Amino acid sequence: MEYIKRNINQEIARAQWINTEWTDGRDCNANNRLKLFNNRDYNIDLIQINQDDFSNIVLPAHAHKYINCRKELTLQNLYDQLKKSLPDTNVKDTCQERINYILDHFNSYRNSTFLEGLFMFITTNLELSVNNTYQLKGYFTGSFHQFAAYALWIIRNYFKPLRLYLIQ
Repeated sequence: MEYIKRNINQEIARAQWINTEWTDGRDCNANNRLKLFNNRDYNIDLIQINQDDFSNIVLPAHAHKYINCRKELTLQNLYDQLKKSLPDTNVKDTCQERINYILDHFNSYRNSTFLEGLFMFITTNLELSVNNTYQLKGYFTGSFHQFAAYALWIIRNYFKPLRLYLIQ
């Protein structure tokens, strides 16, 4: 992980979270995590990850018709799984719509040297993660769909580092 900017103002981060996750319903669990986030002070840093960091980022179990993750796995595991069998992104369901929306967002960074998520974050705080009962150790994600979209984007295109938040 490379630190881009340290000690980001929590009010700015909160506003981004509300705009990207909560009000438009892209993450059904974000409301509870946002309430927790609003009631505590956290250290928030903007970081950039590369492929060496994939094995330290833990995603929650999340079953899809086209992405079968019945147990938690690392971003590296998901990347490897998707690379073997690319899912059909024409499947119409709410999860795929969310992933397609994020893929479109990543496409806006095509001319950049990095991708940036929609208030994507990793955390060591289980309460802010999607699932607070992880067995694996590492950095936990705030969204399955954004990380699945990132893995799909780099498989379909080429690798670009990802900028996201580290919340501790």
